[in-house]
Amino acid sequence: MEWTNTYMGIDNVTMHVIEHDIALALDIMLEYKKTGKLSPLLKLKC
Repeated sequence: MEWTNTYMGIDNVTMHVIEHDIALALDIMLEYKKTGKLSPLLKLKC
């Protein structure tokens, strides 16, 4: 990885983590829309 390769002051690793967080949040929302469950692993009472 290049040391000077940044986007708006954010390095590649941080951008990658942010992208994964966004993808995970979208997956959770899509799964909730399809099944109505907040989590496939946890039984939450909401």
